[in-house]
Amino acid sequence: MYSEQLESIIDAALADGVLTDKEREVLHKRAMQEGIDPDELDVVIDGRLAKMKKEEDWLRPTPPRPLTSNKVGTVLKCPNCGADYQQGTVKCPECGHEFTNRSAISSATKMTEDIQKIREKFRNESDREDAIVDYILNFPIPSTRDDFIEFIPTMAARMHGDLSDKLHGAYRAKLKEARNKAKIFFPNDSQLKEIIKKSNVSWWSSMSPSSRLMIGILIFIILDLLLLYFLTGGE
Repeated sequence: MYSEQLESIIDAALADGVLTDKEREVLHKRAMQEGIDPDELDVVIDGRLAKMKKEEDWLRPTPPRPLTSNKVGTVLKCPNCGADYQQGTVKCPECGHEFTNRSAISSATKMTEDIQKIREKFRNESDREDAIVDYILNFPIPSTRDDFIEFIPTMAARMHGDLSDKLHGAYRAKLKEARNKAKIFFPNDSQLKEIIKKSNVSWWSSMSPSSRLMIGILIFIILDLLLLYFLTGGE
C-alpha cells in the first residue's frame, strides 16, 4: 500500500500494539515526505491497531478485574489515565504512558521468565521449542530507551548459545527488529548507537548451527583432500 520504508516504520511502531504520540509524529513526518495525507495514514494505522487488539496472543494474561486500591498483588493502575495493567508492562495498554518505575520489569527479564514458564508447560521437546519460537517472534519490541539498552545486547548474546536452527533464527529476527526500531525512534542517541554497533554479530554467528556445521564439514573435507594431494605428490 505504501513504500517499503514507510511500511517498515509502521510495522516497528505497531509491534507492541500501542502507538505513542512520538511514534505517530514520526509516521506523519515520513508520510508527508512521500506526499501522503497524514489523516489518511491515521485511518489505516488505527484500523491495523483495532485488528491487532482482536488477535490476542495466547500467552497474554487475563485482563485484571476492576480495583478499588492503587495496587493489589501484581495488578497496578496507570498514573496517567487510571487504567489497570499487569506488573511487568512497559507501557499502559490504554493511553501508551511509559512506566519508568521499578514495577515495570524489563522486556529482557519478562521474556526470560515467560520462556521458563513455557518450558515448564510443555513436556514434548518439539512442542516446547515451537511454542518458544512462536513466543519470541511475537514478543513486543521495547519502546523505551532504557529497555532498548538492555534488550538489544541480550538478544545478541542469546544467539551465541547452543541453539537449534529455529531458536537461532527467532532470536536473530527479534534482534534485527529491535535494532531497526531503536534506530528509527532514537536516531541521535549516542549510547544506543554504540550498543547497536556492538550488537553486530559476525557472519559466522549470524548463520544457523546446521549451516555452520555444514561449512565446517566442507572445510574439513577440502583440507583432507589437499593433504592427500600433497602426500601423494599431486598424482
